[in-house]
Amino acid sequence: GFVGNYAPCGLSPQTDGMPVILKKAGTYAAIYLRGNYYKSEEAFRKLLAYLDKHRLAPGEFVYKEAVLDELSAKEEEYLTRISVNCK
Repeated sequence: GFVGNYAPCGLSPQTDGMPVILKKAGTYAAIYLRGNYYKSEEAFRKLLAYLDKHRLAPGEFVYKEAVLDELSAKEEEYLTRISVNCK
């Protein structure tokens, strides 16, 4: 697991009518998943176990962000960051 601070860059995204949730600044716990973006259940469990072990409460949202996807890597090399705000 990883706990660190996140500060949004302040850019206003172009959404073309798609709903957008801006990730607020704060302290986040994160885990990285290598491989299929959709097979993330084990990574979620590890992240929640980390929060529990360190007596951290998860925030309202969990974020899944593709770091490396089909535009830049083979499926087995995909990299996804899963993060949650810590309370």
